Amino acid sequence: MALPNPSKAPNLPDPGDAGSPFLKPEHLSKKGYTRAVLVGNVREGNSRFGDGINVDVKIGRETYILTVKFSSGNYPRLFKQFGKNPAKWNGPITLTVKQYSGKDYVAVV
Repeated sequence: MALPNPSKAPNLPDPGDAGSPFLKPEHLSKKGYTRAVLVGNVREGNSRFGDGINVDVKIGRETYILTVKFSSGNYPRLFKQFGKNPAKWNGPITLTVKQYSGKDYVAVV
């Protein structure tokens, strides 16, 4: 099977999703809070759990993809901190692990 020619296929998926794992609760500190940095590259998410965006985030030397649903509490907290232009979502954030319906999730503090 031949690989697509990028010059003839302008709608290829964003390669940013291919190289970094999605941020999961197990990537965060077991207790308390974890400092992270949003590094930009905000793009539309395509989760079966609802509309949202994917944002690249660094914790130490590792880069992860943080999925932020528009219906979650994380979205208004990031919107308040960084503004309405997702292209300018760069800077430090604090993360923690919380529970919803008995399942752990990554929460922006």
